[in-house]
Amino acid sequence: MKTQLFKIMAQKDERRQLILFPFAGGNANSYRGLAKRIPAGWQVMAVDPPGHGANELPLIEDFDALIDLYLDEMLPLLAHEFVLFGHSMGGMTAFRLAQRLEELGRRPSAIIISGVNPPHLMRNKVAHLDDPEFLGHFQQLGGIPTELLQYKELLSLLLPILRADCRALESFRSTDGRLLTSPMTVFAGDGDRFCSIDQVKQWDLYATIPIVSYQFHGGHMFILEETEPVAECLSRILRTTVANESVIPVRK
Repeated sequence: MKTQLFKIMAQKDERRQLILFPFAGGNANSYRGLAKRIPAGWQVMAVDPPGHGANELPLIEDFDALIDLYLDEMLPLLAHEFVLFGHSMGGMTAFRLAQRLEELGRRPSAIIISGVNPPHLMRNKVAHLDDPEFLGHFQQLGGIPTELLQYKELLSLLLPILRADCRALESFRSTDGRLLTSPMTVFAGDGDRFCSIDQVKQWDLYATIPIVSYQFHGGHMFILEETEPVAECLSRILRTTVANESVIPVRK
């Protein structure tokens, strides 16, 4: 099935899938370095959100509408075993999709949430800021290199995408009290001023199974700065979580 949303990054196996959801402003190619380091035995798919990368669909500024779109296209593509991974905005996307999928009886083998606080600790809104303040926020996150600021034409293309993503994320209201039964792992950067390891550990409140947490060197965009160790950790999770899927301790 051809789709503008889901791009196959590594066709190593169709029986197991790793599905990658990007951070604000990102697209499938943002995960190219990570995808090529995933071990054999996994088909790796990454998302080109509407208006991002090669996806020519209009930008979406409503989080629930984005989730609905992903879900409609995902369901026919899902393998028997699949793992969801997302960083920053992508982490919140993976969480909400996992809730919806479990409701439909399509339980992920695992969910990995990276670099984003749980819903009750959401950051201050930034989509309304003027251009200099808005760009300054993403510079602090490490999402916009300083040298890029001199290229006004590129910025004029990037700004609407970033704003649409921020508006979408800021529109999310966590009203579904469903706890995830899928094994959950969380990642954080030791230098991330917006999302600390102590904060991401509070994802434990959204799971029926005790979560596992890992901390990496770097700021908010540590997945780009520390691709090798992140990929190694992710590969270990893929091997152990799926191997142990039949034995799941449930919190009482």
